Amino acid sequence: MPSLSYRLLDLSFVGLDLLLQLVDRVLVLVVRLALLLGLHRQLAQPPLLLPHRLLRLLVAPLLRLDLDLELAHAVLQLLDDLASALHRRRLRLVQPRLQLLHLQPHAAAVVSEPEATGTML
Repeated sequence: MPSLSYRLLDLSFVGLDLLLQLVDRVLVLVVRLALLLGLHRQLAQPPLLLPHRLLRLLVAPLLRLDLDLELAHAVLQLLDDLASALHRRRLRLVQPRLQLLHLQPHAAAVVSEPEATGTML
């Protein structure tokens, strides 16, 4: 009987050995998969970083251009407001002179009529 118990014990050890070999192979595959994923991430990251870095380089000049355009727009708006204010002020100065000229058109017409008739004769 001792040989039968040794055989059963030996059989259980063989089953345990096979189980440990399976676990070892699964762990080797997990380590290889982790290594492969890590390498894939490292290899895939630089092509993704290049456009991101280029975009970061292009954003600064575009932001400066945007600020320059906003400043130019503000200056042009200020000049437009200044020009319209000066135009209004000039019209206020010209209007009284025009009213003075409109008050004397008959006198100017009387003076110009004899000259016109004299030149025709």
